[in-house]
Amino acid sequence: MGAFAEALAAESLTRVLYPDDSTIQGQGLRFLQEYFLVACSLADLVRRFRRAHGDWSVFPEKVAIQMNDTHPALAVPELMRLLLDEAHLGWDEAWDLTRRTLAYTNHTLLPEALEKWPSGGSSCSFPDTWRSSTRSIAGCSMPCACASPATGTACPHEPDRGGPERKVRMANLAIVGSHSTNGVAAIHSELLRTRVVRDFADLYPERFNNKTNGVTLAAGCSSPIRRSPGSSRRRSETAGSPISHSWVG
Repeated sequence: MGAFAEALAAESLTRVLYPDDSTIQGQGLRFLQEYFLVACSLADLVRRFRRAHGDWSVFPEKVAIQMNDTHPALAVPELMRLLLDEAHLGWDEAWDLTRRTLAYTNHTLLPEALEKWPSGGSSCSFPDTWRSSTRSIAGCSMPCACASPATGTACPHEPDRGGPERKVRMANLAIVGSHSTNGVAAIHSELLRTRVVRDFADLYPERFNNKTNGVTLAAGCSSPIRRSPGSSRRRSETAGSPISHSWVG
């Protein structure tokens, strides 16, 4: 009975944390989770910034936000909402601050795995300014698709292939609303730039870069460990794992 209770508790927890998004209800819950976490994080960041600074122009110098994949991409319209509604900034200034504050790390190359949400804000109730911000930000890159010789992927809005409802591609939204986009390995970043979001890379080549996720053998060889084999051996002995030292040289 104890094991059954633990399994049931684990299933209940994961059901809430990772809802099945194959249903409208599950999609609404997942969308609400993403917005809740983003909104709370941004509210706390803005609160701490305003406690120490009164000049919004220095916001990107004091606050840096890295969107880890598309789940926090709602930070783009939510930060715009805060700057427009609460800071009472103009659109151009708010957009400039938002873009300079946010950066985006892409982990997903498969187009079918990239998040897409209805542009109306799913089935959840969000502030009208969030919905208008999303539409307006998407509109910023609408001409890009028309001008591009590629596939038109530069448009954050797209019609749903299963129906007439327009959706927002969250990866595109993250790219448009940030100053930097990176993959997590050299080949990953190259495929992202040349295939997945080629139109955006052509439009904003200076924004795309690579950040290798983790330590590769080559990186280890070029590190101080390469010049100090003893330190590598001491670390492996401390960890208690039989790491081979033949590559250290």
